[in-house]
Amino acid sequence: MNRTLALASMLLATTACGTKIDPVQQVDYGPLDVPPAGVTWCKDIQPMMARFCITCHDSTKSGADRQGAPTGVDYDTYATVSASALAVKATIQNGSMPPGGSVPTVDQGLFVEWIDTGKRECGADTSEDIASDVPDVPATPDIPVVATCTSGKHWAVADGQGFQMSPGGNCITCHAGKANAPSYMLAGTVMGGLHDEDDCDGVLGVLVVIEDGSSPTPRIRTYTTNAAGNFFLETGSADITLPYRAHLSGGTTPRAMNSPQTDLNCANCHTVAGLHGAPGRVLAPQ
Repeated sequence: MNRTLALASMLLATTACGTKIDPVQQVDYGPLDVPPAGVTWCKDIQPMMARFCITCHDSTKSGADRQGAPTGVDYDTYATVSASALAVKATIQNGSMPPGGSVPTVDQGLFVEWIDTGKRECGADTSEDIASDVPDVPATPDIPVVATCTSGKHWAVADGQGFQMSPGGNCITCHAGKANAPSYMLAGTVMGGLHDEDDCDGVLGVLVVIEDGSSPTPRIRTYTTNAAGNFFLETGSADITLPYRAHLSGGTTPRAMNSPQTDLNCANCHTVAGLHGAPGRVLAPQ
């Protein structure tokens, strides 16, 4: 048994035997709130548009930055995608969009379900009857996040392109539709600090274990972070059944996602400040 499989086996054996990760060291990478049942714009469709569409179809872009996307055909807001939902459905099902790639079948199914269930925006019932029963709560002021770089090393454009470029960046969205760039179905960066900034080198040698949703036996895939902390899986090289869970190993205390996930683009949530309930970066084990 090679070292990678041995580490994965030990990690899974620890989980199966019921040994709990030290809660002081654990970071919950799942949503802080229970996500709404069913498909919604905020939970499912907006991340999908970010992965496959808004590299070009972005209302804030113009000219050559749109890479041929017609002016006014934008998919970066709920209003525009909702209004164009049937057209978007047709293009992703016939494979004409995105250029140079295709939307995975599971994501196509989510988009169809979103249409069929009324194109919900964020899942919460915001009717006046319900809203009137909720007392006003004073807003909590935002606490600014101070970006860091724990490694003290940064990638720069002068360093050239390659697998160690742009740690912390959104590799899947950046590469989407670019003929000269590999297409990724899974990508992320493991950082040394929870609020490390973009282009700050992450942590080398962390074992990322993906446990997918295959039934009755989940499939286990392992990836080891490179010198920039990046890990990735190229589109078409393997299949990951959703939802999935992820574990990180490499220190004395592993980390694990507490909630099953459906988005394979880690950068959609794990930014400097964190989005969609994530506390910040994918943090390396201690």
